[in-house]
Amino acid sequence: MNKDLTLVFSSYQSQLLLKKILEKFHKRYRVIIIENSLDQNIKESLEKKFKNVEVIIPNENLGLAKSYNLGIKKSKTKFVFLNNPDMSITNQSIVDLLFCAKKIKNFGAISPVFQDERRYKNYEIFKRKKTTRLKLFKKFKIIEVDLLDNNFLINKKNIKKKLFDEKFFLFFETLDFTKCLQNSGKKLYAVKKIKFNHF
Repeated sequence: MNKDLTLVFSSYQSQLLLKKILEKFHKRYRVIIIENSLDQNIKESLEKKFKNVEVIIPNENLGLAKSYNLGIKKSKTKFVFLNNPDMSITNQSIVDLLFCAKKIKNFGAISPVFQDERRYKNYEIFKRKKTTRLKLFKKFKIIEVDLLDNNFLINKKNIKKKLFDEKFFLFFETLDFTKCLQNSGKKLYAVKKIKFNHF
């Protein structure tokens, strides 16, 4: 089992999507799923089929912010990749994203970008940033951004107690979270060479 990275999913009756994702993921990654439908059958089905998966059934539907916070707290690795079930990413992309995260010390969140940015862009840039000459940034086309929306990786050491605001239930919590990270001095990055799909 990989000692550096845990993948966390917030789910509500998304077992069919999750099965497709988990079948493609390398089994060395620990996966935590917060199942907000409270359906015990989903837990039993997924944990039986995938030995690297832990499904947590909370006492109520937590929404996205509380689910992510619970997944972060339950994870035992330095890095946590937060995701929705309706996404697709290759194992190599996860390897590359983790590689970039290990090389960049003081970041709040780092994210792959959507396969077709004309349809959807999971980041925003409000002010032009200074470009860096570091080889890593050039190789992976890493850009500094002002906001990230979903499917990003965090370093638990860097966020410390700055978790998601649990007053949010389903919308805007990721934007609020990444903006708070930026306001605390942590940089946000999008990696243009690493792609994912969001369905």
